[in-house]
Amino acid sequence: MGIRIVKVTSRNYKDIPAMDAEKHYDCDKCMYYMMAKGKRTAKNKKEWFERMTQKYDLSGGLILYSDKKPAGYAQFAPKKEFIKLEEFSKGSTKTNAWYISCIAIKQEFRGRGLGKVLMKRVIRLLTKNGVRKVQACGRTGGDVANYSSGYWSMYEKAGFKKIGSGKGFVVGELAF
Repeated sequence: MGIRIVKVTSRNYKDIPAMDAEKHYDCDKCMYYMMAKGKRTAKNKKEWFERMTQKYDLSGGLILYSDKKPAGYAQFAPKKEFIKLEEFSKGSTKTNAWYISCIAIKQEFRGRGLGKVLMKRVIRLLTKNGVRKVQACGRTGGDVANYSSGYWSMYEKAGFKKIGSGKGFVVGELAF
């Protein structure tokens, strides 16, 4: 199995996979953490990636290919760029931490450790670019297919420490 992980660009943006066959969870349009108001469209998200690349010299996302097929996707940025986070927890974006908002692997590619590989790549990319603190939110149970960032256990095994929680999820932080 050949694995390749690349930054999201305007050329490969269309490769961001949908996570289920019915396209209920369509990563190229998901703006859950990005928009307080407005229509969720692929154009809006593509523009967001372009802004992240210009502002931080990082694309804000990675696409994982397995045998040349888009199999997974990760999205990340400074917490202040995810304006919806402020709605969940007042003051949550007042930090220098970067936030991993999504690590998702398509159903047919799950169970192969690709989520772990993708998360390690995100962390390596961020630390290489001077990021010293990363936060993420993971589920403690239920249907991860409908929750973009995966199980909390994946983050915990990578060294994230619990800093908060809610019903069915944990927020964790990894500092370097």
